[in-house]
Amino acid sequence: ALGNYDVVLAADNHATAVIATVPVMNATNVVNVSDSIAPITLPISATHIVSGTAILNPSSSTEVAYVAARQTFNTAPIVTSNTVAADDLTGAYVLTLPVAAPLLGTYSAVLPITLAPQSGVAAKYTVEASATGYLSQSANVDISAANTTQDFTLTP
Repeated sequence: ALGNYDVVLAADNHATAVIATVPVMNATNVVNVSDSIAPITLPISATHIVSGTAILNPSSSTEVAYVAARQTFNTAPIVTSNTVAADDLTGAYVLTLPVAAPLLGTYSAVLPITLAPQSGVAAKYTVEASATGYLSQSANVDISAANTTQDFTLTP
């Protein structure tokens, strides 16, 4: 669909970055957010793990629980840092997430786009479990000091 989009840049062991309001004007539109002269380099970040279980109650032979970690900052952008499917049999999941502050920049046709750290949300995530036909659940977690366990039981 046409409009403005937030582009999320993520890589293992690096901080996440968001470029807000990237315009898509038509179906074949190509919008450059970096180039070889002004590349985007994500800072290296330590990581911690959020793990646990996402159980469906009652269980289902056709549905799978998914667990996503999100960060909200600058009042609007919601960054999905990672999404995984829970194990079909045990419900176990593991999310490896950056501890460093995510970066935020606003789209500009003039490169480079300035990316500023959003320190207030460093290592703070909303972890959400969901499955089709079940009520979603979420929990706020802070992984700044250590790995965290978060279990969910989803019901219809």
